[in-house]
Amino acid sequence: MTGDFAGEWRSWSDEGGDHALVLDHGETQLMVYGSAPLEDLVELASMLVVADPSVTEPREMGTPVPTPSGSPTPS
Repeated sequence: MTGDFAGEWRSWSDEGGDHALVLDHGETQLMVYGSAPLEDLVELASMLVVADPSVTEPREMGTPVPTPSGSPTPS
């Protein structure tokens, strides 16, 4: 896989058609799961990148998420 989360993903599937991909990333685990075809989940996981920390900081409900300068503002 490419992206910031390349590595050894573990995968699981159940009889109902749900799939999960799990990656150990530092001290955390990242999980991508759902009922989409496994190939689609693998493609999605390959596109994940580490976000700008200023956007991922916890904030109170209702507090707008800052947008990078030059980005359109939601209306």
